[in-house]
Amino acid sequence: MIGWAGSDVKGITVRDHGHTTEATLQDGRFTAWWPDGNPDGLLTGTFTLHLADGSTHTLKGAGLLG
Repeated sequence: MIGWAGSDVKGITVRDHGHTTEATLQDGRFTAWWPDGNPDGLLTGTFTLHLADGSTHTLKGAGLLG
């Protein structure tokens, strides 16, 4: 999974298919990989953004593209 993240995003946690992975975040881009991910790139678990103010925002379910 690769993508862009705003400057207030300080970390990203991906939970999918029984695995938890911390994304690598650098210069506004992120990347994450985990075993047994969906080969079509669909995330069926959760994607949690850790923000600079200490809050988190979790996106759930299918439809998030990796």
